Amino acid sequence: MKNLYKASVFGLLSLVFLFFLGNTFTVNAQGGTATVTTDKDDYAPGEYVIINGSGWEPGERVDFTFEETPKPETCVNSHDNFAIADPNGDIYYDGFLIKDNHLGVAFVLTATGQISGRVAVTEFTDAGIANVGVVGTSFCAGISITVNFETVSANVGFGGGQFPTTADFYAELSNASGSFSTPIIIGFLMNTSGNGAREINATIPSSTVTGSGYRIRVRSEDPVTNQPDNGVNLVITAAASISSQPANAGIIYGDNATFSVTTSGATGFQWEEFNGSWSPLTNGGIYSGVNTATLTLTKPSVNLSGRKYRVVLTGACGNVTSDGNATLTVNKKALTAASTVASKEYNGSPATGAVSLGTVSGLVGTETLVITSSATNYINADAGVGKATTISYNLADGTNGGLAANYSMADFATTGVITKANQTITVTTPSPATAIYNTNFSVVATATSGLAVVYTSTAPLSNSGTDYTMTSGTGTGVVRYNQAGNNNYNAAPEVTANVNAAKADAVITVTPYSVTYDGNAHTSTFTAVGVETTPVDLTGL
Repeated sequence: MKNLYKASVFGLLSLVFLFFLGNTFTVNAQGGTATVTTDKDDYAPGEYVIINGSGWEPGERVDFTFEETPKPETCVNSHDNFAIADPNGDIYYDGFLIKDNHLGVAFVLTATGQISGRVAVTEFTDAGIANVGVVGTSFCAGISITVNFETVSANVGFGGGQFPTTADFYAELSNASGSFSTPIIIGFLMNTSGNGAREINATIPSSTVTGSGYRIRVRSEDPVTNQPDNGVNLVITAAASISSQPANAGIIYGDNATFSVTTSGATGFQWEEFNGSWSPLTNGGIYSGVNTATLTLTKPSVNLSGRKYRVVLTGACGNVTSDGNATLTVNKKALTAASTVASKEYNGSPATGAVSLGTVSGLVGTETLVITSSATNYINADAGVGKATTISYNLADGTNGGLAANYSMADFATTGVITKANQTITVTTPSPATAIYNTNFSVVATATSGLAVVYTSTAPLSNSGTDYTMTSGTGTGVVRYNQAGNNNYNAAPEVTANVNAAKADAVITVTPYSVTYDGNAHTSTFTAVGVETTPVDLTGL
């Protein structure tokens, strides 16, 4: 603000002369100096001019006159008014409203004391912005527009206008209701002086939400003036945008997979699949929702793992495509079975008994597979319980859409049993039905286990291994065959054979004796076998 001081109405020509010399002067009159000031050098339409002053005669009326250059044609009422000085000689007035038709006007305010005759002068202006506008009323978020406006300044009077080379202009966007409570700067024009038409290259933020009540205004800094808007509601349509990209989908065969996108401003959807190249999908088969925000794949097969999916969004302001990183992973469905290994009898082989697949769990719907099972050999062939083995499975395609590639079946660790084997004894060289006293015979027998047969006897037989002797001429002896078994074989059933004893014939052998008959008795010797009593009667020999 600028102040001019005057002691009396002493020649208006002198005042004007001093005004153009330096805009400020001080005259002491009647023992004091009066001042008048405004709170700003420049006002925007809608603002009140705050007038203060000091050095006036307490209680006197101080009149205000306002000279306008140029004077608006529409301004027909006088702005002159007054204030009463308080006991300290100070004045205050806030009743002068700057209006739109004051744009570009320079004001000279003259304050005159009605008792003291003191005069003080100051000046202010109403520079500002007018005719804000854009071409069109409907726009897409994210596009560039041109904001037109006009700078109007008081390019007269006190030094040549209110928009110096430091003046900066900003285009701002309201919210969807037209409020500038939190405006968004969409463009600016820096360091521009002078009057006249201006343009600001602006961009509507791509994040702007759809609405029909938007406004655009222009404001200035250095100086700050009025902030007029374009005066017409604007429709801004948000471009289709993605706030949440489709995520990867990992499932187990038999489940459904979904891919979803979170968007704004989208009016249409088209999902695409990448299998070497991107191809649009149609509803049918395993695919549904191809034209919605969520794509569903019903029970996709494992062979679709690795395929990628994206969605193309259409909108009033163009298309947007998701990043194409969403990948499908289909893991094989794990099957289980209550498989068992049958017990087997020892046979010298470490192979298990027969494997029973049992009930299979985990097949999807009515699908079937051809499943064969096998077990690993035991660590040894010996009989025993809790013998470790592992059952493995081979899967082949079945019926009702059952494909082996969609399933897995882990090996199953279990145990089995090898029982002892039975064995029998076969006599290959049997004993005689009858044995004569003091005669010998031999027998031979084998066990199916290959283990050695144990030979025993009962009286009147005796034996050493396979060799038997009849020790009496009467009675019945028994030949016994046994095999007691071992860790792998049970004992063989005992085999027996009865042998009847028979008496042996007596044999007397006379030793030949040769002599010439001489009428005398002679003796001869003999041996007797099978003779149990003596003397031996040789009568008749």
